[in-house]
Amino acid sequence: MRGLLQKDFYMLSEMKKMILVILAIAFLLLIANSGSESFVVSYLIFVAAFLTLATITQDEHSKGVQFLMTLPVSRKNYVQEKYLLGIVMGGGAWILAAAAALAVTSLRGKSINEEFLAQCVIYLPILLLMLGLMLPIQFRFGGDKGRIAIMAAVAGGMLACFLVLKIVDLSNLTGAKNFFENYYRLIFVVATLILLAGFWISFRISLAIMNKKEF
Repeated sequence: MRGLLQKDFYMLSEMKKMILVILAIAFLLLIANSGSESFVVSYLIFVAAFLTLATITQDEHSKGVQFLMTLPVSRKNYVQEKYLLGIVMGGGAWILAAAAALAVTSLRGKSINEEFLAQCVIYLPILLLMLGLMLPIQFRFGGDKGRIAIMAAVAGGMLACFLVLKIVDLSNLTGAKNFFENYYRLIFVVATLILLAGFWISFRISLAIMNKKEF
């Protein structure tokens, strides 16, 4: 597992110019707009997730997977490492972006916004959701087809969320809104537990896909 992580981090270091540009854009957004803190956190988490997918694409294009299967590395190890890499990359991006946003806010002489802190916490389950959806698709389709399938899935998810919110807004479900406002902490905990279960199911699906592949 450690060797696989080292391989992927070395692979990502080859993309350091692109990563530095991404970090520069995030920093410019922070210092140019005082309302962009939460966007920067989500932006870097999203980028980290796609960088994880990029390592799978690189392995496939360079026939790295076939080579790894000749070593004492199992298919389960390979899938486990990709999920761990996604969590490490996304978690690191989350810490970096949140710390930078808090530092810039403090330098501006402003107090920490509780809404921003709440949004930062929400982004962690969103990271798991993104990885749980994207990794099985990438393992199944790979390369260009995988990117197209992921974009379609993201667009479909965003459309579904928009429709649900629109229906709730038009229906004027006062009782549901009051329930959410009163029990939002409980709802968040339950949703997180469901998401963790879904993340485990996503891993099992990815492993099943990997086991069926022929190299």
